[in-house]
Amino acid sequence: ITYAGKPCKGKTLAQNTFLLRKSLRRQGIIVKNIQLRSRLIITKGVKAKDLLFFIRQIARLLQAGLPLLQILKLLENTNNLSLKAFINQIRLNIESGYSLTEALNNQTQVYLSKFHWHLIALGEKTSSLELMLMRIADHMEKNSKIKAKLTSALIYPSIVVGVAIIVFFALLLGV
Repeated sequence: ITYAGKPCKGKTLAQNTFLLRKSLRRQGIIVKNIQLRSRLIITKGVKAKDLLFFIRQIARLLQAGLPLLQILKLLENTNNLSLKAFINQIRLNIESGYSLTEALNNQTQVYLSKFHWHLIALGEKTSSLELMLMRIADHMEKNSKIKAKLTSALIYPSIVVGVAIIVFFALLLGV
């Protein structure tokens, strides 16, 4: 029920019912009933491409002067369910009093290297988080380009070796 007395209902992702009630209370909604629904989402986690986009968007919006919680609320409106759940968990952790570094450290859906994690911690301590996030995004983009080049360079030799093994066994069995 809103503070104006109008009934309302909706769906949202939440870590637990306590945090959901707290979040709704901040929005001006008094909770009468919460129905828990569990939906099985089979996912391997957030893809590197989506994580790169997410980090770059946070960096750009921080440079524009928006607060981190508002940025996370903006970026939460995505169609990618695994990314949406990831952002929601980070936002809930930050609202609970964790720093961004701690919130990212608690996530198992995303792999951040220790190098990236320490850069984020350094950015938070020195108030240059947007700069560090841009550097992380640039580093991740360079790594993905190198990985793509390496993969494309190894395709032809692996096909040749595969065909050679098949021909070898065919000749071995035939002779």
